[in-house]
Amino acid sequence: MFSFDQPLTTRSPHQLRVRDIKPYLSPGQESYGKIRLEWTQCNYGGMRPWLCCPRCDRRSGILYQQRQVLACRKCWGMVHPSTRENAQGRWLRKCEWFHRRTGQRIPAGFPVRYPPKPWGMRHKTYADIVSTMQLEESTYLSHILKGINRQYQILDGLLSARALSTAPE
Repeated sequence: MFSFDQPLTTRSPHQLRVRDIKPYLSPGQESYGKIRLEWTQCNYGGMRPWLCCPRCDRRSGILYQQRQVLACRKCWGMVHPSTRENAQGRWLRKCEWFHRRTGQRIPAGFPVRYPPKPWGMRHKTYADIVSTMQLEESTYLSHILKGINRQYQILDGLLSARALSTAPE
């Protein structure tokens, strides 16, 4: 996808990553193909290269290709999937984290059964994880109850309005 002189091996043909081209860069190099590079000092010595977005000139570690144009994720309007999650999605993601952390399979459905403490995990660590999950579970259930109450109020209002409009005068 990219037409650069240096060989390029990436995980995705639609991404240009700094870490993939770093072996081909020399410190202070101004550009890589038609992409401008910017270098910053690292805290413990050395220099870090950044790719400059051709559209907005913002520093980025990854440029994405769409419609034969390279640009940063802000220019393409890309966001992390977790920013679009609702309460249920966040809760399910935390449940998955809990089960991965305790080395268990992720159960299907609700309620979540807490697996036994894995061998080698400290009791306090396991107790902290379980208490966190219980708090998340109660938060999730309160969100569900709020939604049900909202729906009930809407339905009650519609039914009472209908009863008033059909009442004999």
